[in-house]
Amino acid sequence: MTLSGCSSDDTLTGESSATAKSMKINVSDGMFASVDNNGAKTRATDDVTGTTFSSGDAIGIFAVKSDGTLALTNAKYTYDGTSWLNSDNTAILPYYDGAKYFAYYPYQANLASDKYDATQTTAEAFFAPLISGWTPAADQSTQTNYTAQDLMVSMATVDVSTGSSSFTMSHQMSMIEMDLHQAHYTYSRLDTYRFMFDTANNPLNIAAGKYRFLVNPSKPLSITGKNLNTISDITKLKGWKISGTAPAASKYKIYKYNGASACLTETARGNVYIGDANIGDYLYDDGTTGTTTVGKTIVGIVFSDQLSPTEYNAGYTHGYALALKDAIVGTTSWEPLYNDAGLNKVTKFYQYFTDINTGYTGTFTKGYNKSNDQFPAWQAANNYNVDVSKFTNSGWYLPSIGQWWDVCANLGKVDLSGKQYSGSSNDDLYLGSTATANINNALTAAGGNAFSDYAYWSASEYDMSYAMVVFFYKSNVNISSAVKNLTYFYVRPVLAF
Repeated sequence: MTLSGCSSDDTLTGESSATAKSMKINVSDGMFASVDNNGAKTRATDDVTGTTFSSGDAIGIFAVKSDGTLALTNAKYTYDGTSWLNSDNTAILPYYDGAKYFAYYPYQANLASDKYDATQTTAEAFFAPLISGWTPAADQSTQTNYTAQDLMVSMATVDVSTGSSSFTMSHQMSMIEMDLHQAHYTYSRLDTYRFMFDTANNPLNIAAGKYRFLVNPSKPLSITGKNLNTISDITKLKGWKISGTAPAASKYKIYKYNGASACLTETARGNVYIGDANIGDYLYDDGTTGTTTVGKTIVGIVFSDQLSPTEYNAGYTHGYALALKDAIVGTTSWEPLYNDAGLNKVTKFYQYFTDINTGYTGTFTKGYNKSNDQFPAWQAANNYNVDVSKFTNSGWYLPSIGQWWDVCANLGKVDLSGKQYSGSSNDDLYLGSTATANINNALTAAGGNAFSDYAYWSASEYDMSYAMVVFFYKSNVNISSAVKNLTYFYVRPVLAF
């Protein structure tokens, strides 16, 4: 069985002649229903809760005659991708006048007689002993393991006139979906995740940041794990838990960590905390984020959820946002006398990638801010005239070259992972038109201005006389170093929030 988009009216029909003594079999899934949406059974692509059967899946069928005797006992019917076949490899279900037909999934060859009650007249009552004793396995991390826990039962609707029996399978477990702002850490050859699950509950990962786990609704709900919000400080590892009362049978509930949407951030950086902002969302002047341009004042676009430890620990725990417009009309220099600013020097691509903190440090620790006219580009960025006083944030500042990297990768929607370990100094970060076009489209859609087709200053120093700049050309994105006193580069600020 596989998770799919089929609804409860999508049936799988076996082939046989509709005679008085045999029937064709229709099997469909009744789907899980949300506990938070008035029982609605969703068909949205990212929230599919239905199940479709795949070749090799099997159900067990019982037939109880009108006199109470069993005509069929745990008869195995296996799906071959088209039809449901019995042990004789035929798609025939015997017909008994007045009989009731019950089915369950997944099939168990050694189903004991104490796991069903043939005196009952509903599927839930017939299989009550099986249902009450069903304990989903701890390891549901594969499709096979997950669906093997998905106990379903049904009583057939028999149509004598067409010679058919239809089983609409009803889920007897409840489903927990966890939507997590997940991160995959690969720094220094690590292979670990921000959100980890304890061995007692290993769920199925169905999409980026989305996990599902089946539980018995009659048992206490307890799903536990660990949250490693940064690999730069292992002491920050914290436990998390979902507990309480499980949803009723055939119901599901979605849990979100701090209300964040499901996503997956891949990071090879070792000096970051993962925030909870969604990349590409708009940042509004009240500090909220979203996707609408109506009824809100947009001040920036979220371009990264990877924050420097300094900024995260200062209370900016969501992400970075890029300003919609340049800080000033025209261009300016970085520092007219090209003196050493006392910042960490970066000279190779792998250093550019990791440098996301220089702009914040230079502005708010070194004092290269709106009051310091010796550093014009820095002054212009910090003095950007867009009000962000209504919410907690760093204030505007000149972005580090690693932040420009994230603008290119995330808003540009291109893969730059191949450049993260490069030893190049001045080279194309991305070759092609996609990145610049996507960034400019995002900016103009938010009511902002597209990038100039020339270079933007970064806060990162190459050496005493040079600073890093980034060119957003129509055909490529290039990183280079430039003499600090050159006056023909632009300024586009960022902030942490």
